[in-house]
Amino acid sequence: MSKNKTFLIDLGNSNLEYYELSEDASLVNQKFIRTCELDQTQLNSFFCNSRCIISSVVPNLNKMFYLIPNSEVLFIDSSNVPLLKINIDTPAELGSDRIITAYAAYQKYKQPCLIIDSGTALPFCFVDSTGVYQGGAIFPGLKISSQALNDYTAQIPLIYVEEVDALMGKNTKQAVEVGLFNGFRYLINGFIAEYRMKYSDLKVIATGSAISVLEPFLDADEYEPQLIFIGLRDIFYDLS
Repeated sequence: MSKNKTFLIDLGNSNLEYYELSEDASLVNQKFIRTCELDQTQLNSFFCNSRCIISSVVPNLNKMFYLIPNSEVLFIDSSNVPLLKINIDTPAELGSDRIITAYAAYQKYKQPCLIIDSGTALPFCFVDSTGVYQGGAIFPGLKISSQALNDYTAQIPLIYVEEVDALMGKNTKQAVEVGLFNGFRYLINGFIAEYRMKYSDLKVIATGSAISVLEPFLDADEYEPQLIFIGLRDIFYDLS
């Protein structure tokens, strides 16, 4: 059966984001849906009679895609990414988003890559000079760090972090913004500095939905907001 469209889908803990893949391989018609609001009717209306190439870190929702009428569904995981070897204890545990961004970064730059992907979580992923995924680190992201302060204290409101140019806040909101903005800035740049000491030809790529507030202050080489979709597109073509 001929499929009308091909969609590249990033199913994350906070949002489902997707692009349509055009005939000239460009990414068009970007859309967001809050993950907590997803239902079968929505998915059927968006993706019926289409091909869906999916990165998912929410396994309990994956089955919904198989129920979409007349669809072809491919979930990317450690078993079906071409040309990326994974050198960790249990490759099947590695999140598809980390696999896909690592693959996309190495295929583009062909050198050691550190990928920093800021979303609900903040993972660091390292691919060596031969294209082997060697591991990384995971931190809570900006949003859930702020949410934790709100959830586990009596007087700190939920605060959405913005750029600040200060080392101290004069009220609770400012103090949280200073702490989170500078804390994440120093954390990320500290990791980058350590990696650069070990790998002189390192390419550092920043990506993810929450990186924009930090990106101007990071010691990254490249900012690739669509990295996961570039990876999904390239993997789709490699597997076709």
